[in-house]
Amino acid sequence: MGAVSILLGNGDGTFQSAVNSAAGKNPAAIAVADLNSDSHLDVAVANIGRDTITVLLGNGDGSFQQPVDYESGTQPGYASLGPSW
Repeated sequence: MGAVSILLGNGDGTFQSAVNSAAGKNPAAIAVADLNSDSHLDVAVANIGRDTITVLLGNGDGSFQQPVDYESGTQPGYASLGPSW
């Protein structure tokens, strides 16, 4: 199982220590947006080798809920999130 590292900013150009969160196997790309309209940033990770996108819903404090995998097309190598309409 792979992981993503999140480093929250301190507002002065420095960062807090990395917090590692589980992601799918072979995470290749990451995108950040508010996916569930709760005003907290969430993370989507494209996983090469598993053909999945892992979604980590943010709690608003830099932590995330348990990851959820969704099936994707073959070998997702990029992640991009557009505006919600």
